[in-house]
Amino acid sequence: MNEELKRIVNPMDGLDLVHEIFRQALDKMSVTRCKIEGNIDPAQIFLWLQEKSFFNGYQLQNLRPGEFLLTVDLARNLVLAPLLKLSPDLQDLVYLEHWLARLEKLFPTQEDFNAAVIKYIDHKKKEVKTQSEFETMFTKMHKQLSGGDRFLGLLHYSQFVSFYEFIQDQVSRGSLVPGRDSSQLPEGILASSDLRTSLCVIDSLQTFFQRL
Repeated sequence: MNEELKRIVNPMDGLDLVHEIFRQALDKMSVTRCKIEGNIDPAQIFLWLQEKSFFNGYQLQNLRPGEFLLTVDLARNLVLAPLLKLSPDLQDLVYLEHWLARLEKLFPTQEDFNAAVIKYIDHKKKEVKTQSEFETMFTKMHKQLSGGDRFLGLLHYSQFVSFYEFIQDQVSRGSLVPGRDSSQLPEGILASSDLRTSLCVIDSLQTFFQRL
């Protein structure tokens, strides 16, 4: 909001902007409460809710769908979902020092970041020949839709899932470990296979971006 207000000359226009933001947040936005009981992985619940929400977009006509998530938004959620296993302080540490500092801050805008992630996915498709079940299913759905270009970002995301699972398999077999940028993290973070996968994906993204 501060950034938007700095661009406004007329104070009344700024007041109108703030009023509209609060109106949409209070009157238009809905909130989902999810109570987890028992020994359930919160990261899996989060990703399930995310995928369920955008599959509903195929089934329902919604004339006011809000803002669609970009490929980079979905990729970030997948990579960082394992952080839900950590304390809030450790979640902030990994997000700020690894996702934000090593990746997001390399680009002037979110659109530039998104374009770079799509280039990364297109490049990795030549390297990773296997498809995840999610990509196979989504590719079939995408071909059957009229106006499928609207969901092209989700198609790219499904391809990113395939690469993520490829890295996950390498990490679980011990053939891939996070790079030296992760060496200063608390030992408990590196003990988790899922968190090591996330850090290895961040390593791969950073290496690719530095070559752009």
